[in-house]
Amino acid sequence: MDKSMNANGRLIFTNGGKSIKEVNFSKGWPEENLLYDGNKVGTSITGLTLAGETKLIFSECDGELGCFIKAYGFESRELVNVRSGDLPTYVGKHKKILFYDVLSDGSSWLFVSPIESVYSSHKIAMAPAPLKLSNGIDRSIKTQPVQISDDEVVFVVGEGDVAKYNLETSELESAILTGYIPLAWLGDRNELICTDLEKEELVTFNIVTGDMNKLDGLGRAYGVSVIPGGESIIYGRTESKFIFFEKYNAYLYDLLSGAEVRILENEHVAESLFMRNE
Repeated sequence: MDKSMNANGRLIFTNGGKSIKEVNFSKGWPEENLLYDGNKVGTSITGLTLAGETKLIFSECDGELGCFIKAYGFESRELVNVRSGDLPTYVGKHKKILFYDVLSDGSSWLFVSPIESVYSSHKIAMAPAPLKLSNGIDRSIKTQPVQISDDEVVFVVGEGDVAKYNLETSELESAILTGYIPLAWLGDRNELICTDLEKEELVTFNIVTGDMNKLDGLGRAYGVSVIPGGESIIYGRTESKFIFFEKYNAYLYDLLSGAEVRILENEHVAESLFMRNE
């Protein structure tokens, strides 16, 4: 790995199945550990989010029981069931968690609740229904809320509008952007990394100026996480192998130079987050 592209830290990721892995790059090469392995085949893990430096929160779903939010302690190795729901995002300043859950009438909503009292929740917005694309395929646009400040998160509503919610004021501002799904936040740049609904190309969107720039060569990248500092991202990509086969790799991309380097081979990084080593 090019040392100028600094990935000194830990990549936490799931392949979309029942396990969560950790890869530590602090020694100059990837050192992999299994953090959590669900006990049921067919479950899927989504919505990785950190609660401080010691706890990982995520959702685990299966077709029979639905989705449940869980918390894993990095030091204790203990797993705690939090509540029903999926795609959680923890906001540290407010000690609150945002998540989706299904009501008794079958409708799905985005909720917010205190982490210490998770069933004292209130609705923010209805979850968006799958969107039918121009090619006739239905695409889910219900995605994990992305935190963009100490008080604010963004998420998709309606038919592809990006809304902003302020936890301090409880104000909801709809349609700050249309036709894109927010994936990650580049805090030093005031930019959202987004993917468009049709071509699945990555762009950056500046929420202050409204400027949008395409990240060339990163089409169909997924599992995007930002390395703290805001100048590099990590993502997964599916690539052709021979004629009928595919392989999964993960890459580090420098936003300043446009340089890309492969950091993991034959690993499906469906969702990820990155923790800097102290």
